[in-house]
Amino acid sequence: MFEVFSSYLKDKAAFTEEDLQQVKKVCSYRSLAANEKLITEGDLWGHNAFVCSGLTRGYRTGLDGKPITINFSPEHYWTGDREGLLTGKPSTVNVEALVPTQLVLITKDDFDRLCVNLTPFSEFMTTLIQRNLSAYQTRMAETLNFNDEEKFAAFIAKFPTVLQRAPLNTIATYLDMECKVLSYLINRLL
Repeated sequence: MFEVFSSYLKDKAAFTEEDLQQVKKVCSYRSLAANEKLITEGDLWGHNAFVCSGLTRGYRTGLDGKPITINFSPEHYWTGDREGLLTGKPSTVNVEALVPTQLVLITKDDFDRLCVNLTPFSEFMTTLIQRNLSAYQTRMAETLNFNDEEKFAAFIAKFPTVLQRAPLNTIATYLDMECKVLSYLINRLL
């Protein structure tokens, strides 16, 4: 799994082999079966998790008790509970594998040390955080301003492989639309 992660890192910044060895020393690995949870609401989450292969989804429980998908993390995405990681408070989200998934895990303390000690790691993480903030703003604008067809098109552009691997109801909750509307859009547009 580290080979996938190191390839990802080298693609994002100028890491030396020595830098990558420092990263490798702090990595652990986890395999999840389909439908296996990485995080359950109420857990204390202390890792940064990188998806080498597979697909996870983060979700919260709505007021009606039904799950609402808040994000997907396919290959080469990060997953987990960022809020819980930063605050140290119990998680308010669930994260589960939708298909068999391979993860690289780095504890918060080790991750923080990498950001201090490895300039390429720090620079890349700063860029990644900025991109994530921009993506969050874009998602909020799409949610508020896009009709269902536009939301679906933006979803397919961002996650081209998720439609074939995730249940339609999880995608529908992510897009804030009815399953029948999503099915109609799939049949009409694809």
